[in-house]
Amino acid sequence: MQRTIKIYLIFFFCLIVSHLQAQKKNDILKNHFISNPIRVDGELADWPDSLNYYHAASKLHYNAGNDNTNLYIALKTSDPAVIRKILSFGFTFGVSPDNRKKGGTSVTFPVVDRIALRSSEEERRRRKEPADVNSLNQQILSKVYGLNIEGFKILPDGSIALNNDFGISAAGALSDSGVFTYELAIPLKLLEIEPQDDKTITYSFKVNGLQRTVIEQGLPTMGRYGMYGYGYGGYGYGRSEPYRRTISETVEFRVKFNLAHQ
Repeated sequence: MQRTIKIYLIFFFCLIVSHLQAQKKNDILKNHFISNPIRVDGELADWPDSLNYYHAASKLHYNAGNDNTNLYIALKTSDPAVIRKILSFGFTFGVSPDNRKKGGTSVTFPVVDRIALRSSEEERRRRKEPADVNSLNQQILSKVYGLNIEGFKILPDGSIALNNDFGISAAGALSDSGVFTYELAIPLKLLEIEPQDDKTITYSFKVNGLQRTVIEQGLPTMGRYGMYGYGYGGYGYGRSEPYRRTISETVEFRVKFNLAHQ
């Protein structure tokens, strides 16, 4: 009897935990209202409080805010592997006002001048200067020249300069202790969002990573008489066929937010 009661209690507890996790996953968060203009420099000094949201798989601390003109995003991470992925492949922030899983608008930072970076790296090697990970990352940040944009109705997809006439601005910074911080501002009108909108907006956060295709050996095929098909050589497995599989190091998550109102 006691064993049965314990089983029911464990089952009930699991249901509660499952429900709470589902609730948390589907929570709708709210932007901070930005009362003082934010200077987008990657330093996060203008944010009213700490970045109080955290996504474990991407290892990103983040926050979102808005005033009556712009949508703002801030994030930080101290994980060396995540920082290297962002600097090598970029971080993509997307906005979907109608909560579609695909489509919407996105901004990817950074776009790096690879030729200038290669030249700078060759010069460092020629001088035989030591290079730790943090200094190499700083070197990459110094060669950032633009952003990639996609999905804006009145703007063509492609690269734009950091200093542009569209009001989209982004900046990254790296502290001496190896903490990467990032800020992004996008005009609400470019996102076709009104400052007083009450509808839920989906933000996507994507740490882009390397994608590669590998060839793996498949499972043995079924012979005429099953897997152990009889044949001239007795019985054995049928021939296995190799197949291609794509491995991606990209980490993406989506969060629902509501705008903050004054």
